[in-house]
Order: sequence, then C-alpha cells, then structure tokens
Amino acid sequence: MPLQFATLFGAGLAVAGAVIAVLGVRHCWQASAVLRAPHAGDPEAGDAPMVRFDGTVAEVDAGDVRGSSGDASEPSDTATENVIAAPFSGFESVVVRHVVEERQINPGVGILQWDVVIEEGVESVPFELQNGDSTVTIDGAIGSAILDRERIARVSADDSPPEHIRAFQEEIGLRERPLAFGRLPWPLGRLGRLLDLGRRTYSEERLDVGDSVTVVGHPVGSGTDRLDPLVVSGRSAWRTFLSMTTTGLVALLLGLPVLVLGLVVLPL
Repeated sequence: MPLQFATLFGAGLAVAGAVIAVLGVRHCWQASAVLRAPHAGDPEAGDAPMVRFDGTVAEVDAGDVRGSSGDASEPSDTATENVIAAPFSGFESVVVRHVVEERQINPGVGILQWDVVIEEGVESVPFELQNGDSTVTIDGAIGSAILDRERIARVSADDSPPEHIRAFQEEIGLRERPLAFGRLPWPLGRLGRLLDLGRRTYSEERLDVGDSVTVVGHPVGSGTDRLDPLVVSGRSAWRTFLSMTTTGLVALLLGLPVLVLGLVVLPL
C-alpha cells in the first residue's frame, strides 16, 4: 500500500508539474511573437502574417479617425476628432487604458489586504507611427497596451470621488459604494478604516503624440503601411517581451520543480 500511494503521489506531482510547465512555455512562446515578427520595413515582412514597427506617434487626418474601444472598432464618445480625452485626467491622447483598483481583504490570507482591479478598459483612435522616411498607420482595436501607469486619484471609502470620475463610474455602471468595513459597526468599521479598505485608486496609461512606441500587428491589405494592432507598447521589443512573459516564467519556475519532485518520488 505505501508503495502504491508513493507511486500515485509521484505520478500526480509529475503530471501537474508538466502541465504547469507546458502552459508556461506556451505563454512565453506566444509572447515571443514580439521578437519573431519582422520589422515592417524588412523584405520578409511582405508575406508575414504579423509585423513589428517602432516609431514616434503622430496624428492622422481627422477624416480618417475611427475610435475603438474594448473588443470592437466603433465611434467613441470620448474621441474628439483624432484624440481621446482620458477619463480621469482629461489629457488628450491616442491610446488610453484606464484602471480602477479597490483595496479589499485578501481571500487567501485574511490579515492581508490587496488592491483588486474592479474596472479596466482600453480606448484608441487611429494614429501614425513615423520612423525616418517610413510611416505606418495604426488602426483597430488594441489587444494589449503596455504603457507607463500614472496614478490620477486615490479616494478613501468615506470620501467621494471628483465629479468627473463619479460621472464616469455612472456611465460605465460601476458601483458607487466600495466593499469596505468602514460602514459596519465598531469594531469591524474601525478595522476597515485602519486597513483603508474600500480605498479606490484611479490610474491611466496613455500614449500621446510624440511618444516612442513599439507596435506588433497584422498588416491590413497587401502592404505593411497599415496595421491592425495586437500589442502597443511604450517599451522596446525586448522589454515588451519580458513584460509579457512574466506569467509564463512564473508558471515555468513553479512547474519544473514540481515535475522533478514527482519524478523523484515516483520510483520510491
């Protein structure tokens, strides 16, 4: 019986470790498309299903603008001609990712609190990338935006957000009251205030005219002068790859030791 248990336990560990490691490798391989995609100006880019272009952001003509939000390209209420007004700061940009985080109790470790993303979204309008004599138009819904994040506002559970942020929450249907202990009777209410539960952080990631950016996407039409973007990043291709592989590398580092341990236990 002990031998059978050890065999089953080792086999289970080995299978679990192998699955986790394979998922990690798969994630890393998908992210490596940022590096494997040829540059839009290279000869091999003509027949490539995916290309990369690095350049400086410039506006397109107002007549060519179609705002895109979420998963589909459609007119945006916040798009004015060829820019978007960011929902929290009001700055005009060509790509805006907004993030709302709320401080809540960690379900795994009750004595710890963490900031949970309760709302996020990406909006964009078509824009041009210029690199020397080459110009590429970026037009389409963005799959992933990797840009520097700026905290715009932080509001405690007992306070009200600024009027323009409150209007944005009403527009998207985000609940007004946070999940906080602060409104419960003492001592739970006092505990919630001490931990600052229910505090909301409003942040933005923006791409502005004049910024340097790396874009990976599918060519639209027969040439490479127009891209449907999959990834828009304010970092170099290598730094973008490293940012996208974080989850895969963690899975790989977790899966390999479990696999090895299962293989060691298996013959015992």
